Amino acid sequence: MAWQPASQRASGALALIGAAAFRIFVGRQEAGSPEMQKIAGKIRVGAMAFLRREYMVIVPFVLVVAALLYYFIDGLAAPYTS
Repeated sequence: MAWQPASQRASGALALIGAAAFRIFVGRQEAGSPEMQKIAGKIRVGAMAFLRREYMVIVPFVLVVAALLYYFIDGLAAPYTS
C-alpha cells in the first residue's frame, strides 16, 4: 500500500465517505405512500427471485471453471515445479 500515491488513497477514502453519507441520506427518506410501498415490495420479491435463479446458474459455472483452471494451471504445472 505504500507504493500508492497519497492522492489515490485520499480519493478512495473520499469515495467511501461519500457513499456512506449517501446511504445515510437515502435511509432517512420517507418510504413513500402505501401504494408505493406495495409496489416496492413486489419489486423486491421479483428481484430476489431473479437473484436466486441467477445464483443457481452462476455457482455451478464458477465451480466448473475453477476446477478446470486448477487442473490445467496447477495440476499440469505441478510435475515441473521443484
